Amino acid sequence: METVGAMLYLSIILLILGYIKFRIDRAMALSDYSILKAVIEHNHSLRINTEQSFNIVFLDTKSDLFSEIDAQITNANDRFIIVLRSPEWLFKLKSNIWKQHSVIDGKSFYLTTANEGLVHYKKSGKVFFYSKPLEFLDYQNAKTRFLSRLKISGKG
Repeated sequence: METVGAMLYLSIILLILGYIKFRIDRAMALSDYSILKAVIEHNHSLRINTEQSFNIVFLDTKSDLFSEIDAQITNANDRFIIVLRSPEWLFKLKSNIWKQHSVIDGKSFYLTTANEGLVHYKKSGKVFFYSKPLEFLDYQNAKTRFLSRLKISGKG
């Protein structure tokens, strides 16, 4: 009977710890959301037009997906705002390579929940944070290619 009591006690402790972790993760995500919303609405450093939808890519060279996201950004036809956390030499190099994008030094931004992410801002003022930017960029690039093919075939 003592074994059942100990198991029940451990289960309750695990449940409480899981709930605490959930609340902490949620508070961190809410903090990131609030920071992002404030940065976008007071966009002195980003120099963006909030009358249009736009995407901000947060990218860190320490990310496991850096090279894949780099390839997606380099080949993208859409314009992105890229907040890059990297050594100074790489930041300068990427700023020259990504001419169609706005590249911002990531040392002035800090997200608590991820090394990389993508923020999609709708002109209605809604902010969406995607913790897996590679999937979003794949989708966005495929959508752009599809729409450009429709425009080309519609003219002919």
